[in-house]
Formats: sequence, C-alpha cells, structure tokens
Amino acid sequence: MRPVASTGTKVGEKVVTGNATGKSSYVLEMEDFFNAIRTGSPVTCDWREALGACVAAVKADEAMDKKARIEIGPEEYSL
Repeated sequence: MRPVASTGTKVGEKVVTGNATGKSSYVLEMEDFFNAIRTGSPVTCDWREALGACVAAVKADEAMDKKARIEIGPEEYSL
C-alpha cells in the first residue's frame, strides 16, 4: 500500500487530520480502529461496509475462477 500524501488527504469517507506522513491507508485504518476502542467513537468502516467489500471480493474471485459472470443477490449481503 502506498503512503498517504499528507494531512487533509481523504481516505475512504474520512479526511486525515493527524500526522499521516509516510503512513499507508492500512495503518491509518488500524489507528482509527484503535481510537474507536479507546474512546468509544464510531469506526470509519463498520461491519456492514466490511461485509459488502468482502462479498464483492469473494464473488469477483469466484467469477475469475469460473471465467463467468456472477450475479450477486441482496441475500449475499445479509448475515
């Protein structure tokens, strides 16, 4: 992952306000998660967004393996 350019860079839906020099988006995401645990603030990416990203990635992998188009129905996004 490439480092974030500077403070004020948008990562996902959040704008970086702290020291972001040389940090990857992964490190910033982990810092956000740890801050949420410490302070009780909401995380930038909650479980619903994570589930959606995971379903898309798994289905894309399945489509590549089968060399076919895969339909993703709404039932795939529920637990």
